Amino acid sequence: MYQQLLQSIANLEQLSGRDEPAFQYILTTTTRPNKDLAKAPYLRLTLDRITDENMLLGVRF
Repeated sequence: MYQQLLQSIANLEQLSGRDEPAFQYILTTTTRPNKDLAKAPYLRLTLDRITDENMLLGVRF
């Protein structure tokens, strides 16, 4: 399910014809994206719960 969503988003980005992304989104999942999408410009930030610095907004709720 996530792979299809990520691929659809990547396709929309390509259709925009812009160098910069046309929109921003946050997707959290335990499933890794395929190798083509697991790099810039698609992947900007990887979060984890090991340290507070790697958590979204650096805050543990």
